Amino acid sequence: MQPAAPSGRAIGSLICGILAIVMCASGPVALILAIIGLILALTSNKAFGKTGTSKGGLVCSIVGGVLSLATTVGIVLLSLQLSTALATGMLPFNLDSAFGGAPSATSTTTGSGSSRNSQASAMSADGEQQARDAVNNQLTSIQNKESSALQEIATVADQTFQQTYGASMASCSIDPLEYARLMTENFTYDIDTVVIADTQGGHSYANVSVSCRDVHDVKSAFDEALAALESGTDLSSITAGDAASQIGEAFITAVNNAPSSTNATYSINVKDTSGSWSVDPSSWNQWLSQAFGLA
Repeated sequence: MQPAAPSGRAIGSLICGILAIVMCASGPVALILAIIGLILALTSNKAFGKTGTSKGGLVCSIVGGVLSLATTVGIVLLSLQLSTALATGMLPFNLDSAFGGAPSATSTTTGSGSSRNSQASAMSADGEQQARDAVNNQLTSIQNKESSALQEIATVADQTFQQTYGASMASCSIDPLEYARLMTENFTYDIDTVVIADTQGGHSYANVSVSCRDVHDVKSAFDEALAALESGTDLSSITAGDAASQIGEAFITAVNNAPSSTNATYSINVKDTSGSWSVDPSSWNQWLSQAFGLA
């Protein structure tokens, strides 16, 4: 008797099984091919009987399915691990090195590659700690209500007040230092991240979460109080001193009633000066204006 000729399903099963083995590294794609090959082999056996081709397709499909399933599971586990690492900022490798990033400007040009990398990493870590300490010192001075820090806030507040209302705080019976003290009541902060870009032209900064009185709420409440005073007071019937006193009282009331903004996030630039990291003065003044200015 002549052996039964292989059916189209048996041939398809063999092809899919072989492809599943060859492409097992692709994971899901190979797994799909293996499943198709397995189905073709089983239906061929049922319809036309077992042949060498259908048996080979069945075996190859099973082997390819096992290999591709293992690859698929590995891909899923690796994806989950990388996703968790990205979310926590704890990657198990250096992205700059993996993708050929520019060498650090702090690296030396002599010695072995591992030595240069170690030195660059040490210098970068040292710079990050210096920058963190510098930002921490500045913010601690506000938290401790040091006179120099309160004066900085008072100066910024008075400047922005004049820009907005066309008069100094003092002329409106407002003490800028008292405003600074009230705004920094219960002042807290947390330095979230420090980024040191030590390549040429890099941007280095610290992300900071701050909780203190909300300056936007202060200004909004003060503007409403000014509008009420203007509409409800005959300015011609009171002296300039009385008007200034009423404005000052309205302002302090707005400050005292302002809620605390919880964890408002700001970015403060840091710079490297002669090998020592410090807070960039212009960035610091900009932050003071954002957090306490009345523009």
